[in-house]
Amino acid sequence: MGHKRKVLLVDDDLDDHFLLREALSYASEEVDFLSAYNGMDALELLEQLTEFPHIIFLDLNMPLMDGKECLQRLRQNGSYSGMPIIIYSTSIADPEATDLRRLGATEVLQKPADFMKLCTAIQTALSRLLN
Repeated sequence: MGHKRKVLLVDDDLDDHFLLREALSYASEEVDFLSAYNGMDALELLEQLTEFPHIIFLDLNMPLMDGKECLQRLRQNGSYSGMPIIIYSTSIADPEATDLRRLGATEVLQKPADFMKLCTAIQTALSRLLN
């Protein structure tokens, strides 16, 4: 990849944060992580950054501001219009996934229970969205 990719992880579950970081590190060693624990955190963090992340992994179910609302706010702000946003959650029904894509999610990823499957899913998403 050449230079490091900035990845923003937005998830209130610390275990999921850890697993996603591990999977991203496994998929590519060229990753810088930024972390937020809900949608409000993520929006505040993005306001302060001088360099935007290359991609955002956004959990759906979080307190204060969930992933869906955060996605809508990000897509309403022109600065983030082209940024890939992957919504990921433990369970996503098809109608919900369709709705999230309509709202601007680049991809909708169901969190696999198996770590290697998570690594593969993330590697696939990164190679499709960042190359």
